[in-house]
Amino acid sequence: LFSRSPGRSGRGRFLSGPKVQIAKGARISGGERRQAARTLAIVSLALAALYCIALYYPLGQYSFYPRCPWKLVTQTHCPGCGVLRGATLMVHGDLLALTRFNLLALAALPYLAFHFLSVLCAAALGYRPPSLSLGRRGIHVLLVVLVLYTLARNLIPALAPGHYLVPS
Repeated sequence: LFSRSPGRSGRGRFLSGPKVQIAKGARISGGERRQAARTLAIVSLALAALYCIALYYPLGQYSFYPRCPWKLVTQTHCPGCGVLRGATLMVHGDLLALTRFNLLALAALPYLAFHFLSVLCAAALGYRPPSLSLGRRGIHVLLVVLVLYTLARNLIPALAPGHYLVPS
């Protein structure tokens, strides 16, 4: 991701994209371990509840699912439009549904899975695994990607109807 000249100290020269800093793992105290276990339990229960709701209450048949406030106000697609529909179809066995509804959410899944597994390690093993930190430059790149994705999914359909960036 980045290179350093031999014999020089300090930051390297970036070749492609932002630097992802990986912090070293460490043992954690009992209090931190209990906090990680509570967090893991809450997140797991919430995911199980959402899974059951998506499994037993199909999206098109019930009106309690939230509407996108961005789309209600602007009549355009936000970066998150289509995530709920794609996730509910994934629960029903259509594993490629997220690619049809929101390609950016599919790219975020490995990052979210890594964070869930790190909390699991902290709770079960009492060890804080290495964490990923994007840093200031990484967050700026992420914001630019979100803006470009939003522009692309709202401008491309005007040029090419039926394009895959628009949730169907």
